[in-house]
Amino acid sequence: MVSGVKEAGLDGYYAQGPWGQENSEVAIMQRAPVTSNHPLAGRLVEEENPAGATTVVYTITTEDDRLSVSGVDQSDGVALAVSKTSFDGEKLTFVTRFPPTNHVASHRFVLIGEGRAKHEVSYTDGDQKYTVNEVWKKVGEY
Repeated sequence: MVSGVKEAGLDGYYAQGPWGQENSEVAIMQRAPVTSNHPLAGRLVEEENPAGATTVVYTITTEDDRLSVSGVDQSDGVALAVSKTSFDGEKLTFVTRFPPTNHVASHRFVLIGEGRAKHEVSYTDGDQKYTVNEVWKKVGEY
């Protein structure tokens, strides 16, 4: 809890900085309650598209009233390192690192319909920054 928040009578609120880091210099927002039947909870895969779909599968679970993310590249079984997970009630954000190459990407999932979410992924390759928008679908429960 950010210092001063509880003292100000704002229990249940927190200050959220970039990628979920608590920071007293940013706006205070209410933490969204999360239950096990949250629409994002489950296994998600990218929908097929002309460019081809990634082989990564994300599993979103609920732990301690929060969303938790894990990811595995199904082509080789390598688990992604996931950090800085945050959910503001509308968007789920997190950062992944692919251990064999140390490739780092920032992710944002936003529901766009039943069992479907927009996935925005941003990463740097060399000196170039990229942002890709994809549609993902829920393929099972966790």
